[in-house]
Amino acid sequence: MVKIEKNKSLKKAIDHLELLRFWLFLENQKITYSNVDLKKEFLTLFARICEDVLKNGKKSLYCDFVTEKLKKFQSSDLSHVSNEKLISKLKKHFFFGCKIEYRWLIAVELMVLIQLLEKPLNLEAVMRSLKLSKKRGRLLSMALRERKSKMRVLDSFLDYYEKKCVYNEKKLLNVGVCATMSAGKSTFVNALLGNDYLPVRNEATTAKIMSIYDNDYLPQIVGYSVNNAGLFDFDNNLNEKKINQWNAENEIVLQSDLDNIDNFKGIMVVHDTPGTNNSGNLSHHDITFDFLKNNQMDVLVYVSNVEHMMTNDEKILLEELLEKIVKKQKMPVLFVINKIDNLDKSKERSVDDVKKDYESWLRMELGYKKIKVFAVSAKAARIFKMLLKGKGDLLTEKEQDDLQGFVRKFTRGFKKGSSSETLLPKDIVVGDDVYSSVLIQQALENSGIKQIEKELENYI
Repeated sequence: MVKIEKNKSLKKAIDHLELLRFWLFLENQKITYSNVDLKKEFLTLFARICEDVLKNGKKSLYCDFVTEKLKKFQSSDLSHVSNEKLISKLKKHFFFGCKIEYRWLIAVELMVLIQLLEKPLNLEAVMRSLKLSKKRGRLLSMALRERKSKMRVLDSFLDYYEKKCVYNEKKLLNVGVCATMSAGKSTFVNALLGNDYLPVRNEATTAKIMSIYDNDYLPQIVGYSVNNAGLFDFDNNLNEKKINQWNAENEIVLQSDLDNIDNFKGIMVVHDTPGTNNSGNLSHHDITFDFLKNNQMDVLVYVSNVEHMMTNDEKILLEELLEKIVKKQKMPVLFVINKIDNLDKSKERSVDDVKKDYESWLRMELGYKKIKVFAVSAKAARIFKMLLKGKGDLLTEKEQDDLQGFVRKFTRGFKKGSSSETLLPKDIVVGDDVYSSVLIQQALENSGIKQIEKELENYI
């Protein structure tokens, strides 16, 4: 790890995440010819030339990450094979009359990697290592600048590169998410992601700021953490276990695809802050307010637990947010009442009544204006999304049991909405139970999450 001065710019995180996206593309690309897999040869040659090109110069922020990745690229089966023999396997193939030169692809990807590492590019040295001409180097450089080429072997990479450049030029929409302890704030963010990425337990879990950058083209989650000493740890294949380990760090930045929110107009960034009333760690309050004061949010989402609404802790937090953040930054606020699956309509007030009472309290008691209140079951929404993505096998036994009640509640107990998507009546099997995908889609709409996603998208 390399120690650097902390950069507080939220836009700078895009640069760090780009390296992780690049590496993800590199690892997943297909390198074949006539049904023969050449990926081992390709990655081994890429790693060797990359190490040679990068061996000199100042150590970069990404040095440890890149070094470890390059070691994994080099196949032990090919340790005795020279670069010349690897080149001979990768060059001058033909496919339907088109020349397939994987050396060209290696050269272009090396150019982009060197750019990401903020290293000086010695194009002549790269071409020499691959036994390519200077003229070919100029043509490959032009292909990158113009983001197009007649060299078919570059098509997939240039498509990625074009999307990357367009993505990086978009504006950020920063969404701060706040709540008192155990309101289901992290579960709500997981519902936006449609999976369990952020740690969720009954006690306060988010110890630091977690920022999630939306990317429609990202098939999985990537990210990095920064500890109190300013040391970065990068990972392009994250899971809940690793994120839990990072939760003690100073800052966590993730990137994945937020469901039903696209990047057409901008990039939504959801910032999950610590619960502020954690008596076991009073620093959670300071971390939250320092972040909100030092970073301009475009919209604030406040999550309230339907079973603990309008408590003294909530009143204190909402008053402080109004005076120190909302009024000073003229920030719109969306109020989300979570855990509505715990309401028993036959014995208690309806969801609409709860929303009206909460809105009245916010206006009359606390002085909020332009109030928008939403009701949601974040836990149910996340489970429904996982089913529709074909991830029902990842549900725990407890979640499978909860699912039965959620489906009944959100397809019978609440007003049915009209599905905005056309779905085939495909069955979803979860354990011993079978559900219609149309039924699950309807339950998802009635869970309340889609209304919030639509409202958030309006701010981009």
